[in-house]
Amino acid sequence: MKAGNALLDTLTEKQKEQFEAYMTAQHEVNVLTDCESFIYAFRLGAKIMMDVLTEGKMKEI
Repeated sequence: MKAGNALLDTLTEKQKEQFEAYMTAQHEVNVLTDCESFIYAFRLGAKIMMDVLTEGKMKEI
């Protein structure tokens, strides 16, 4: 966090606003990416469990 504060100290007010907007947008992208990763992993885990529980007799879903 030291580096972030050092950077903010060197920016103008307009640059700080733009940087804040960028950080907010980046946070939103990260949240969406995390949700997509969770969904993928959850589905993969469910497929693995189905394969284990059916002893490999299930076809590809």
